[in-house]
Amino acid sequence: MSDKEVAHRYISSRPGRSYRLQEGALHDERTDYNHSSRVKGNNHTQIEDYHVHHYNRRLLASGTISPPIIAILSGVAVFLGVILLALMLVCRKKVKPWFGRLRLCASISPSIPRLKKSRSERSQIFDPSLKAISMREIAKATDNFSPRKLIGDGGFGFVYKATLSDGRIVAVKTLVADGIQGKREFEAEMSTLGHIKHPNLVELLAFCKAGDDRALVYEYIANGSLDTWLHEREDGPRLLTWERRIKLAHGTAKVLAYLHHEYEPHVIHRDIKSSNILVGKDFEAKLADFGLARHMSPLLSHVSTEAAGTLGYVAPECNMTMSASRKSDVYSFGVLMLELVSGCRPNTAPENSKCGTLVKWTHYAIASGKQMDTIDPVLKERGPPFKELTTFLKIASLCTSDSPDNRPTMKEALQQLSQLRTEIAQVRNHTE
Repeated sequence: MSDKEVAHRYISSRPGRSYRLQEGALHDERTDYNHSSRVKGNNHTQIEDYHVHHYNRRLLASGTISPPIIAILSGVAVFLGVILLALMLVCRKKVKPWFGRLRLCASISPSIPRLKKSRSERSQIFDPSLKAISMREIAKATDNFSPRKLIGDGGFGFVYKATLSDGRIVAVKTLVADGIQGKREFEAEMSTLGHIKHPNLVELLAFCKAGDDRALVYEYIANGSLDTWLHEREDGPRLLTWERRIKLAHGTAKVLAYLHHEYEPHVIHRDIKSSNILVGKDFEAKLADFGLARHMSPLLSHVSTEAAGTLGYVAPECNMTMSASRKSDVYSFGVLMLELVSGCRPNTAPENSKCGTLVKWTHYAIASGKQMDTIDPVLKERGPPFKELTTFLKIASLCTSDSPDNRPTMKEALQQLSQLRTEIAQVRNHTE
């Protein structure tokens, strides 16, 4: 009988143990026999260890399993592993963002929450029409946080579509447990959305906290995010007419002007982008996600903070000075305006353009008198009129100035957009 047959007979005679061929030798999976003196066990285990070691030596000495065969087997294993990984990536379900982000700040990889039993639970209702809510009811409303209910994800948690016991459909945002940044986000959203009411804000209905588990309950916006309309939905760009795009920009400007100039203490959002603008049923803008928001005294020009935001939307000075101001929100809003008119993402520009970003490309086009080149191809079929386009681009260009001092305030940007909407309405009424 060959050494290989002896080894396999030995393995089959001991089904309770797990072995593998390693480096051409029989190896017990439970322990490393090259260091058997460090492993404590009874006499029977020590005898088995001796036999395994003995067969290892015989197999290696006889050269039954040659190095080329080992190399071939290893190559096959690697190839099969790559195939399996590719299949997993292809079959993986894509989640379209309801609202989420890829931020500059250190993010925590979220995991699907598992409800833990906790003696201490605290909740608060902001909508009088909503009954008392508990973490257990939230778990039930999301089918125990089922992936089928997932409508968005971000650096600090997930967003689920949930149906409460009274039949009301809401959006539930869970934040990762044990994450410092997640706790900061929870506190930021509680201190802003929980106390601010505005028609262009996503309404926070309630929150619930049980131990390390935290959940925020929002009104559900069925249309999803502006990012989805511009870049994901096949019919999105066509349905986003020129008038609707201006309306979305105007609504976003209204709520930012309110946060910057009317609400006290003033609020800096710090993460203005298309995926955080939800589209209402009448195409009104709904600003969401205040996880990075900061309160700010009216007497201060900026607040010191870590670099945060989303690539492409972040103002140049934020990374250099490690501070944020109202003018940094203005810059992000200007990028959003350019995204609305062009249909391009902030970090992209036309292939034939030498400019790497949307902001640089648009500034170059305006300076070269090529404003019409910046329009979303879908919009070119029906306008917009050149005068309206140049006015819109002028506001966006000022908002995205490199120097904060050259940017308008959100109040000034709102006034200019309001005037543009009035002029458009007058022209439409006159032609009709």
